[in-house]
This record gives sequence, structure tokens and C-alpha cells, in this order.
Amino acid sequence: MIYGTNEKLLHDLGTTVDDIVTELKGTRRKFDSIVVRGVSGLLVGPPVALALGKHLLIVRKPDEGSHDHTAVINGKCGAKRALFLDDFRCSGATESACHKALGTVNSKIVHCYLYGGHFDDGWQRPRPRRLA
Repeated sequence: MIYGTNEKLLHDLGTTVDDIVTELKGTRRKFDSIVVRGVSGLLVGPPVALALGKHLLIVRKPDEGSHDHTAVINGKCGAKRALFLDDFRCSGATESACHKALGTVNSKIVHCYLYGGHFDDGWQRPRPRRLA
């Protein structure tokens, strides 16, 4: 099922990616990788990471069927400081799962950018990692 901002995202994917790249290129925030999870992250994460020359870390959901059971795809790339890229934040569960998964590959979320249009400025302070 596609909800509000995701529907707009699908129709305007090129514009969405261009807007994100423009915003991230113009920042002084330091990060060496982009971390995404879920379908919307997989739509925008690869072209954004490619345009910025950053590593892309993909965190799998536990129920995703795959031959490879690692939690973080591309986790051995040496990335240490990740930007969490997502369309919106509701409960913080996605970000928390990414924090936990990145800890297994000695990386951490240092910035959070939400592109779903719920905020005037997409930059949000990363939430602290929840201890499970």
C-alpha cells in the first residue's frame, strides 16, 4: 500500500532525488555513507549515494527472504559515519534498527535527513541508539 508522501515520491522520483542531492551537497555535515531501510530507502538511496560518491549501507528487515542473512549489505566498506535517509519518522523503529545493525559493522548514524515533506527543513537530529 502506498501512502501520501510515498505516492508523490513515486511520481516525482527524479525530482525527489535531485532535491535530496542538492541539499546534501550543500551541507557542511560530515558523513561517509548513507544508510537506508525499506522500499522508499531503496528507491532514493542508490542514486543519492552514487551522485554524492558515498557508500550505501542497506539494512535488511528481519523477515526479508534472501540467500544472504547479513543485517547490513555492504557493511564491510569501511564506512564509519552514516547519514540516515528516510521519508519520515514516526515511532523511530526504523532508525533504531539501523543504529543497532550499524553497530555490528563499527559504524554509526551521525545525521538524519527526512525527505518526505513533513518538515520545512529535512534535517533532523538523530535519535540516540536505544539499548535493547
